[in-house]
Amino acid sequence: GPVAVLIAPWEITLELEPPGRTSAMNHLQGLVERVSIYGNRARVTVGGLTAEVTPASVERLGIHAGQRVVASWKATSTRVVPRADGDVHGRPR
Repeated sequence: GPVAVLIAPWEITLELEPPGRTSAMNHLQGLVERVSIYGNRARVTVGGLTAEVTPASVERLGIHAGQRVVASWKATSTRVVPRADGDVHGRPR
């Protein structure tokens, strides 16, 4: 049946270039849509994914809206769950 794929924001790392050899085998390259700072955490939205990193990482990498980055995560961080009626965005069919 219909499923959705979930990845916790804190399981996603961000880089400016595609990673070299790493144990994180899943990568999505895209443009940063939004950066939101919440105290000691920053949420960065890229291609439908939201990564949670530190504000220091945002500053060190110079991450800003419109910048191309690579989001990476391990296979063990990916959760497949049954999808309720509606599409992946929760809208009814």
